[in-house]
Amino acid sequence: SLLSGIDYESSLKFQYERKFHYTTIKVPDERSKVLTDFYHPKKTVEATLDIIDTEPILEPEERKSNNAVLGTIREADGIICIIPSYQKREDTDWISKEIESFKSEFLLADLDIIERRIDKLKSNKGRGSASSEEIHEEEKFLATVKDYIETGKNLKDIHLTPLTEKLWVNYGLLSRKPFIIIINISE
Repeated sequence: SLLSGIDYESSLKFQYERKFHYTTIKVPDERSKVLTDFYHPKKTVEATLDIIDTEPILEPEERKSNNAVLGTIREADGIICIIPSYQKREDTDWISKEIESFKSEFLLADLDIIERRIDKLKSNKGRGSASSEEIHEEEKFLATVKDYIETGKNLKDIHLTPLTEKLWVNYGLLSRKPFIIIINISE
């Protein structure tokens, strides 16, 4: 593929071995030259985009195999989802279904993280270094997040306090990340 630099035959091996391919793309920016000419720094660092090309997310019955992929995606700042559409399909809603499938998988993974954190807070009550007020606020926040996921509301609409904003980053929830969809068509 263009982004990963992997040819078709290598991609078959790549998918079979369940590996990730990392690449960095330099992002040209005309403003960089203007700023360099004006400030004369010792060194100019070009903007880059680090890409992790993961294997496809599998169907729900194979969900355990997705854990490595989802764990890697959790560490990313954003998600680019490439949907192959090389041929005309009779089902015109196929692409929408694929997008919803990705979003659902991300929501289920997020719900799993939230439920595990709730269970951990309940089992560790009174044992941690965090104040009971912080724990109570986190429990309340997690209950809100869980409710949003279960009712299909957008997690980006949740109001964040300074404490919950810190917590939010630690959870690595996929459905809060910027999400770009690319439809890959034949030429």
